[in-house]
Parts: sequence; structure tokens; C-alpha cells
Amino acid sequence: MKRVLALFLSLLFVMTMLPAVSLAEDTFVVTPPSKTTYVRGEAYDASGFAVTYNGTDVTALSTVDISSTYYDGSKFVKSGTTNVTVTYNNTLTSTFPLEIVDYRVDGMTITAPTTMAYTVGDALDPTGIVVTPKFTYYNTSANTLVSKAQPPVAWSATTQEQFTFSPAVFSEVSTDAAVSVKFTGTYNINGEDTALTFTDSFSGIVVAPKLADSLSIDNPPYELLVGYPYTVTAKVEPADATDSYTWTSSNPAVATVAADSADPLKAVITPVADGVADITVDAVNGAGNDVFSVKVVSKPTSVQIMEGGAAITNYNILEGSEHKLTVRTEPAAAEMLTQWVLVDGAEFIDKAVFEATGTLVALKEGVANVKATCMGLESQVVSINVIDAATADKRYDFIEIEGLANRYFMIGDYFNPSIMDVRAYVRGEANDETIGDVLPVGTFQYSITNVNNPSTKRSGVSANPFNAAGTAKLTAYYTFKYQHSDGSWKTKTLSDSVDIYVYYQRPFMVVIGEMPLTNTYYKGETLDTKGLSVKVAYTTDGFEVASPEISKYEILAIDTVSMPDLYDEITAEDVAAGYKDYKISYKDGNGLAAESALLTVTALPAIDSIVLSDEMMTIPYKDIAAVKTHTFTIKVPAGTPESALGWDNSNPKAASYTYTYDASTGIYTVTVTPTAPGNTTISVRARGGEKRYGCIVTVQGNPEEQVLAMKLNYNRYTLFVG
Repeated sequence: MKRVLALFLSLLFVMTMLPAVSLAEDTFVVTPPSKTTYVRGEAYDASGFAVTYNGTDVTALSTVDISSTYYDGSKFVKSGTTNVTVTYNNTLTSTFPLEIVDYRVDGMTITAPTTMAYTVGDALDPTGIVVTPKFTYYNTSANTLVSKAQPPVAWSATTQEQFTFSPAVFSEVSTDAAVSVKFTGTYNINGEDTALTFTDSFSGIVVAPKLADSLSIDNPPYELLVGYPYTVTAKVEPADATDSYTWTSSNPAVATVAADSADPLKAVITPVADGVADITVDAVNGAGNDVFSVKVVSKPTSVQIMEGGAAITNYNILEGSEHKLTVRTEPAAAEMLTQWVLVDGAEFIDKAVFEATGTLVALKEGVANVKATCMGLESQVVSINVIDAATADKRYDFIEIEGLANRYFMIGDYFNPSIMDVRAYVRGEANDETIGDVLPVGTFQYSITNVNNPSTKRSGVSANPFNAAGTAKLTAYYTFKYQHSDGSWKTKTLSDSVDIYVYYQRPFMVVIGEMPLTNTYYKGETLDTKGLSVKVAYTTDGFEVASPEISKYEILAIDTVSMPDLYDEITAEDVAAGYKDYKISYKDGNGLAAESALLTVTALPAIDSIVLSDEMMTIPYKDIAAVKTHTFTIKVPAGTPESALGWDNSNPKAASYTYTYDASTGIYTVTVTPTAPGNTTISVRARGGEKRYGCIVTVQGNPEEQVLAMKLNYNRYTLFVG
């Protein structure tokens, strides 16, 4: 009884020592264990698990309930996620999840690569890298937990797709660079192939800087102004060098230099006092360096007003236009201290705008004078000529006499420029494309030479008549003024010349003196003007000269209207129906005309086949001396006119040929006579076409080389039909 009483009093004491439970005010906190993910077969690990009530640890007084579906009291038996229930004082509860998996990647060990030293920009050489993966899984067949290292895998050309390295290329200098390695392998887990990825890293890589081979300072200033810093930039070769660089001044009392903290290839030079200092940049590890001398002055040594890269003393500007002047000072830093001054001419140039910005605003025609000052130093005064816009001409590149109503004159005629069509051109962007403007009579001048007529330039009717027969040169001139890019005004004269003709008397007729040598044509052939002549006849002494217009003729189809343009080719499209006979028509400048005799145009019959009798034939060397001939035949459709085909012998020195033709059968018998060792091609084609059928004939050079080939070559020679 005493023992029961004592136990009761003990429990009562403990209960009085515990805090009172109040759901509304009390705090109940459950901290899950450190490990919340398990592989089937592993036991629950309560490390890190804690329960507090109102700040008091009550872990030992709390119960933990894990579903028996997942945990059998000693190990986890099923994969998935289950909630663990924690209860305190039979009243307060909380839960936290546990994840049970079939396998777990435990990591891998890495053997470092053979090469551990690199230069910035080099790629990692993985040769020598070996990984040993490790993972844990539950073997369902043996109902056991398996945790062991797998066979090692070495990086190679065969396994390289399983590896990923970061960084793969070294971009920074380091004495202990680390490389992350990711390896993916396929392993059999409970009868299934499973891809597992393992990651780890190794360190100890030494990455050296990429050394500079050369250094050059891009923008060295040769004169600086005290108080005005200047930034210079060095160019390094190779461009991806990661060397370190130092900047030094030979005379810090005159100019100091400090590298840019963000870009070591840049440095700021600070001018301190009058004098000269050498600024040097050196590569710390490489071989590159550069040096330049800079002069420091306390005030500028020169001020110049510039235009187009040169100092100017005057400038022309059109009324109503604007132009900003530029100034150059020595040193250049003084330019920001320049002030613009309008000396006089405020009625011609806007004074306020110019003195504030250096921009010329031309108000009206007149002359103004301007200058620039810098720290007490003045530029030369520049005269600004404001020109009335109406006096400026359009700038042209060339002119052409494109039309002349009459090129033929009689002695005693006067020349009137109104018959001229003169155009002035500005070249287009493609240089061969132009845009032309008609120049009205009176805006251009002309001269006539070589006919005893004064060559003085004039713009109206000639003062003197033509007084001698012959060819004269008519030249047109156009003079204009324009504003050059440097602001100055330039004058330019353009000219063009044509021939004109002066006769004793006006011609009374023109005739086609000679017909072309060829007066029969087939469809598609080009007119051959060889032998064609046009003559002009006069009443005095039967005077005749070849017309200068001989190249300008017109082909007329008989029984059709004249074609609108000049042609030198007869085609089916020129005539609406069928093939007709044609004439050549000629007209001179006085309207006199002549026509030729008929030119016959014939349609070719269809040639739908050509057959050679032999494809190979031998002409021995001995046949040259014996003048022994060989023959072959070419067959065309019967009735084909002989003139419809053209013949060719590529090398008459090797062999000559003749042929006879039987139009009733369409058979050409070709006789070949060898003349010397060599090759020749005897070919036939349709006139008006380009394709040929040909025979390649080889005449042997000696009795041992008796090879004759007569072969149809479709690649080089074919026949136009139709």
C-alpha cells in the first residue's frame, strides 16, 4: 500500500511540473529527421528528429507512427510516399512525409585527367579521367539491400557521349581550377535497364594566361592640355590574350598614367605640367610593348577653322542653308574651350546661332567674317560668302548631242543651233545609268571647225555661212558653276562633238551602189552587210561620196509596212505571215531614200535525221604520199536544198574534202584526201543554227600508229533543226 501511495504521489508531482495544455495558446513543434528519403530495405533513422511543446523538449514523451504498409518495424518494404504521424499527450499531433525509393545514386569517385596545366582559351583534355559510380538499391529477388561501387568507366572515344564537363574550355587564370563532371550510365536494377546520372568534381587544374605577342596603342595623343585627362587604348595580338599589362610614365611630374580598373588595356593619362613624357604599356608575361611621347602644354599652340580636313580662309554657302564649321586645335583637348566669334556681317549670318554653336545660318546674299578663339589664341579670319540660290546651277557629269535635224549643208548655208538636241546628264548610282535634262537653246554654246568657218563659241545663228565643202566638226559646250564639297564655287565646261557635212550642191538622189555579197537567207540568219554600199549623187561633176549613214539601214518586208526600228536580223517574228522577200532601205538627212534589190528569204525544210555511213575509218600514213582518197556518206531528208547546209573543216592541213550531192536521195558523198599527219573534224550544220554533226578524222603519223577514228560527237557538235 505504501508503494502504491508513493507511486501516486510521484505521478502527481510530475503532472504538477508539466505545463498545462492549451490548444489556443500553446506551441507544438515537430522537427522531421535529417533523413527523409530511404531505399527499400533501409531502417528508419530518427537522427535529427525532435518534438517541443511550449519550448520544452518532449521527444521522449511523443509517439511516432509509420504505416505498416511501408515499414515493418525494422525496414521499409514498399516504395512511395507515406506520412509519419507524431502524437503528444494523446492530444497534439503533427505529420511529416517520408519518401521510399527503389534505388539511390550515392555519387562517384573521379581519377583526374593526365593533363592538369592549361592556357586560357584551351579546351579540357579528358584523357585519363576515370569515374567509379556508386548506388544503392533493394534487390527484390534476394530481399536484400545492395550498396556497392560499380565497375570504373574511363573517358574515351567510345564513352565520350556519357560525359559532360564544366567548364569544357578554360576562360580564366587560376592556380586551382575545379571541373565538374557529369556521368550517365545504364545499369540493371531488378531486371530493368535504368539510366543513372552521377555528378562530382575534381580540382587542381592550373590555367595560365594567354601571353601577348605584341601591343600597339591605337589612339596616342601627341599633345595634351593641362587639366584635361585623355584615355588611350592598347591593341593586343592575339586578340584573345589574357596577359596582365602595366602602364608607366617616364615623367610623372608632366603626365601620370593609370590603368582602367575594368579594362587593363585602357589607361587614363592626366596632364600635370608643361613638358614631355613617354607613356609605355608592357605585357607582364608576354613580349608585347609600345611607347609614345606626349607633349603637355598649359595653353593651345594653334587654332584653325577647318572644312574637308583642311584649314580654310573663305567659305561659300547658299542663301537659306545651314552649315556647321569645325575647329582644330593643338592640342585637340582645347577644342572644347573654343569660342566662335562673328566679326562682322550680322545681316548675312545669324550671329546668335553661330556664336553659340558654330553653325552658319545664311540669311541673305553678302559677305560675313568669322573667327574662333581659344584661351586667348585666335584663328585666322574666314570670309563667309552667302550666295543667292538662284545663281547656283545644277551639276552635270557629261553632255551629249543626241539629235540633229540635219547634218548635211550646202556652201552658203548658215548654221542654226535650234536644230540641235543637247542633253546634260548626272550619273546614277550604277555609274552606267544616267538621267538627262534637255538644255534649252541659248543655255549652251557651239563651234564649227575645219570648213573655214570661225571656230568661235557662239549661242545664236552662225555669223558666217559655210564656205567650203567637206567634213566639219560641230561641238556643243555647256558651262555651269556649282558649290564644291569644300564650300568653294567651281566652274565646269562639258562638251560633245559630231560630224556634219558640207556639199557644193544639195544632193538630188541616193542609191545603193552595191548589194551585200550574200542575198539569199534562211530563217534565223543575220544579215551580212559586207559589200553593201550607199552613194550620194550630185549634179556637179557627178560628185559621189560614200554616205556616212551607211550603218543606218532598214529592212523592209515586201507587201508589208516598214518596220519602225532599224534591224540587222531577219526573223519569223518580223513578218506576220510566212517568209517573204525583203529589201534594204536607206534614207539620208535630206529625206532622200533608196531601196536595194530583193533579198530572198527561204524557210528551211525539216531535217529530222542525219545518218553517217561509217563511224570509224582508217587512213594509213602511206596514203598521204599516194594521195589515196577515202569516202563516207551523210544522208539527209530527200529534197533538202544543198544551200540549207553549211560545212566546216577544222584542220585543212591534215585533210581536205569535197562532196557531191544527190538531192533526190538526200545523200552527200564526201571524199577525204589526207595531206599530213594530224586530226581534223569535217562537220555539217543547218544554216541559221549552231549545232553540228561531225566526223573526227585522224591521219596516222607513221605505219605503227594506224588509228583512224571517225566518231559522232554529240556533246560538241549537234544540229539545229527547223
